[in-house]
Amino acid sequence: MSLVDKSLVVYEEQAGEGRYRMLQTLREYALEKLKASGEDEALRARHCDYFMRLTEEARDRWNGPEQKVWLQRLESEHDNLRTALAWCQQDPDRAETGLLLAGRLGPFWNTRCYFSEGRQHLAGALEQEGAAKPTSERAMALNGAGNLAFSQGDYAAAHRLHEEALEIRQQIGDQRSIAASLGNLGNVAYARGDYAAAQPYYEQALVLSREMGNHVWEANTIGNLGSIASGLGDFHKSRALHEQALAINREIGNRVWEAINLGNLGHVAIELKDLEAARSYYAQALAINREMGHRAYEADNLDGLGGLAQVEGNYAAAHRLHAEALAIWQSLEARRGIIQSLEMLADLFLAMQQLEKAARMYGAVLAQRDSIQAPPSPEIQPVYDRNLTDLRARLGLERFATAFCGGRAMSPEQAISYALEAS
Repeated sequence: MSLVDKSLVVYEEQAGEGRYRMLQTLREYALEKLKASGEDEALRARHCDYFMRLTEEARDRWNGPEQKVWLQRLESEHDNLRTALAWCQQDPDRAETGLLLAGRLGPFWNTRCYFSEGRQHLAGALEQEGAAKPTSERAMALNGAGNLAFSQGDYAAAHRLHEEALEIRQQIGDQRSIAASLGNLGNVAYARGDYAAAQPYYEQALVLSREMGNHVWEANTIGNLGSIASGLGDFHKSRALHEQALAINREIGNRVWEAINLGNLGHVAIELKDLEAARSYYAQALAINREMGHRAYEADNLDGLGGLAQVEGNYAAAHRLHAEALAIWQSLEARRGIIQSLEMLADLFLAMQQLEKAARMYGAVLAQRDSIQAPPSPEIQPVYDRNLTDLRARLGLERFATAFCGGRAMSPEQAISYALEAS
């Protein structure tokens, strides 16, 4: 009779594969016996070695057509990876191994939106005794931590982490990775609305990417330059750049970035009044992001569809879509995304002629922007100025000030509850 029949081992289907696990009580007993045997450390070392090899293979195949397979593989092994990371952090002699393992997992944590957990693992690896040397492993871990901080809207931390990663990569001459650090610093500047600072970062990253034949970062940077073009109001140039990036990502099989390009093309299509194209771009992006489990970009696509519904005058659908996106952003503790949804809801309330609610929401959004040092971008600032001027004129100075200041005094949780209230 098998161990499964004896209820000593449990068989489960995960991601289309059969896997076995021990019952917790038996697992604890087995661990006690293993420790008593004196073979505990040797077995843990072999366990860690196995997952080091697994993450190396995942890294090599991450940006190609097997991306989804490796996302699922890492997801199914996540508990094992957590165990290996914890073991690495118990001994300074294993600090470099811990940095390398955590650094390789950065893209997985970011794609699957383990933002807080990933930052904790990376912080532990970076702060461990023996991890301070300026190595490529430390730079990779810093880069991963910076990307996770960025995803949560912690721009100050993201900038600091990416700057340190860039310094190390320049110091050791890691040309291939310098482009990534430059691009990530550009992302932080862009998110803060500082296009003048972002542009040269992106341009340097593009030159280096092409010199090194790094098509992943070439496509990434072309798309980022497309976002700057959009922010500066040149939507035709933006569309051309995003289409160029999309073509590269489709050629190399990078589904995650293909979806990002499609979402950006959706945003641009709305600005160009090409609403059917926008709907198609968002639908394609949403399908890929749900397939890949990229919940942050799923939320971004939902916000985009909400913006499209508003343009078409379907305010009920717009509110529902933004509410759905907001729930995802909340679950991810992603303040950058929360602000985006609240901002779009403020625009929606103004379109619906709910003037006091709109004024209150704009106050709440600007307070949240201040809290993460991300003022409205050059693209968005004129919209704020126009809408706030309109609200002052229509509400009168006293009613406007009461609503706007009331919004600025709200906590993020209060702002979200208020935005979701039935009107």
